[in-house]
Formats: sequence, C-alpha cells, structure tokens
Amino acid sequence: MKTLPITLFGIYCSLLSNVSLATDAWREAIPADFPTVERLFSNGKCEFTFPAVYLFDTRTAHWLSAEEAKTAFPHLKTLFESQQCEMPYSAQQLAELLNLNWPAEPGLTVLFFEPPTGMLEVLFQPGSSSRKHYDEKQALVAQLNTLPRYRILTPMTGFKSSF
Repeated sequence: MKTLPITLFGIYCSLLSNVSLATDAWREAIPADFPTVERLFSNGKCEFTFPAVYLFDTRTAHWLSAEEAKTAFPHLKTLFESQQCEMPYSAQQLAELLNLNWPAEPGLTVLFFEPPTGMLEVLFQPGSSSRKHYDEKQALVAQLNTLPRYRILTPMTGFKSSF
C-alpha cells in the first residue's frame, strides 16, 4: 500500500484554510451530453460512475486520488471513490467539458457527479438500499461546505444502452 507523505496533507490543509469562498450553495454544471462525460472518464483511465464525489485542485489542475482526498478529509473517507483516475485535463479543459465556470479564487473544488438527469428515482428508488447509500453520500458531501461545490448533472442525451 502506497503511503502519502505528511507534507501532502499539510499542503492541502493549508489550501483549505486559505479558502475565502465558504458557501453552502451548490453550483450546477450541465455537460453537453452523456458521451462527453463517459469520454472524460475513459480518457482518465477510469469509469464514469454515479453518484461519485471527486476533488479537483484548480490551482494545479490536479484531480485528487481517493487516498489524497481521504488524507485531506479523514472524517469523510467513505465519501471518495476508490478508483484511481489519471485525468489529463487542464482546469480550462475540464471547465469546458463539464460546462462550468470555476470560482475566481483557485483551490480545491468538489465535483459531485449525480445520477444522469431523470434517472435518480429509477436507479435509486425510495426505500431501496441503493437510495440509502445515495442519501448517505449526499449527507457526507454536504460537510464539504467550505469548498466550492459543483453538482454535475449529466443529461441522458446520447446515452446508448447495452441491454
């Protein structure tokens, strides 16, 4: 198991303490279509899953690994996806692909990939274990309210079923 140097933790804690944009408000980002988001993840050598929470540092154009996110937020370690993505995107490229505008103050930003538009009730039926998991993830991500947060609402446009 790879361990991260303590200095990485110190750097991210420092970044977090300097965030001047503390808000409880969510921003919404609506990518052009489903294949755009699928390509975003496949180009990063990982799979588009939802709901999923990732951290992106707009200052360094770094998509944090699950281990880095868990180190920065140990009390929320169950929130972050375990897959390792190697996102090859600059902050500008990612903003264009997801159709969002980054905050004026660079730093850590939350990207919460929701179920595709119109699919929440279908995929996460009320009362189901999958819905309970979704609701728990929502409650955990709400604790990241000192960071700018984007709810990524992927449209079903262009979706091709494999059934």
